[in-house]
Amino acid sequence: MVLLYKKYKKMKAKNIILGGLGLAIVGAGTYFYFKNKKKPSSKILNDTLSSISNSTTTSAQPLADTILATAPVINANAPLTNEQSAINNENLIKFNQAQSLANQISNLRLGIKTANFQFGGDMQTYTNNMTKNAEIQSQIQNIVEQMNTLGYKEVNGLAVKL
Repeated sequence: MVLLYKKYKKMKAKNIILGGLGLAIVGAGTYFYFKNKKKPSSKILNDTLSSISNSTTTSAQPLADTILATAPVINANAPLTNEQSAINNENLIKFNQAQSLANQISNLRLGIKTANFQFGGDMQTYTNNMTKNAEIQSQIQNIVEQMNTLGYKEVNGLAVKL
């Protein structure tokens, strides 16, 4: 019995030592893996950045001059013409209509969520909810088609121009 105990005690110590060495090796490997790499010297970095900035400024200047020379002159203080004003008013009216339709879609989607949430567990309630949801989906589809004719789509309750 004493021999078995001594043998077990030696084996236990051996396992502890091997486990400790294994952990030390894993720890050293982790240290060297995450150790900071050598950073480039600031002189090399500054030279690279200055060469990049010099090359972009010299090649972009003629292009900018060309664009400015061909750009039309716009007078910000010029009054709007009647045609421009009518177009702006028409666009505003279309946007207001589209936003109103987007609000309707958002409210209808809330109705779908609450109809699904109120499921009571019996078949009659489930059938009623599914019928309501189908009707609401049909209404939403009709409103989406109206918005498309105005040139808008609904995104999260907002009218967005196509």
